[in-house]
Amino acid sequence: MSRWSVAELRQEAMASGIVAKISGTTLWRWLSQDALRPWRHRTWIFPRDPDFARKAGRILDLYQRRWNGAALGPRDYVVCADEKTSIQARPRKHRSLPPASGRPIYVEHEYARAGALAYLAAWDVHRAKLFGRCERKKWHRRVRPSCRSGHGQGTLSLSGARVPHRGQRLLPSRPASR
Repeated sequence: MSRWSVAELRQEAMASGIVAKISGTTLWRWLSQDALRPWRHRTWIFPRDPDFARKAGRILDLYQRRWNGAALGPRDYVVCADEKTSIQARPRKHRSLPPASGRPIYVEHEYARAGALAYLAAWDVHRAKLFGRCERKKWHRRVRPSCRSGHGQGTLSLSGARVPHRGQRLLPSRPASR
């Protein structure tokens, strides 16, 4: 029932003999009065990995400024990074015309194909700094070789800001088997 529309509920109520006839508005009002909203639903994921607590514990320790039971120092960095791939680069063939008196903005529909881009983002967890940029190639092929088990020893450079290699913790957002 949680994924039925009001129209589907209406048809089912009449087909099953609950009511002989009912309007969608009346059904909507009844559902609202009873705080039932079948058009809204939530999903969740339950971790089924038996080692989930141990694996998550390592990550949560980093957020608490700890690694392998020891406190992180002031020059240690925890960086969460991810990429959004296959962003279609489509510049417009003609400039948009700004709105004028009595006329909305005009945006040309035609565009040129410019391939696909990947948006790279990194978040310095403890310093609240966000770095991001677009690249033509997938970045994990360049960054991941310097990472072992979520513990990177290289440098990560995004938007010209360099993160020192000493004590850098690079947290891959997904398994390395891409």
